[in-house]
Amino acid sequence: MEQEKKHSEKAPLRVLVIDDNKPHAEGLAELLELAGFEASYVMTGSEGLEQAQKLSVDAVLLDMNL
Repeated sequence: MEQEKKHSEKAPLRVLVIDDNKPHAEGLAELLELAGFEASYVMTGSEGLEQAQKLSVDAVLLDMNL
């Protein structure tokens, strides 16, 4: 129980979604935010590299068919 409390007191993990399909990227980012993550998305790999460095994200979800 105490471990759960410590986790909830921490800042949310930052997740970057990279997908060239805008509805998919928006939907996944929204689901991540509902789950308590800080999510953002971009539509190209080059934008993803730039934002991953700029935002210092904890995780990246990448569309492998990009």
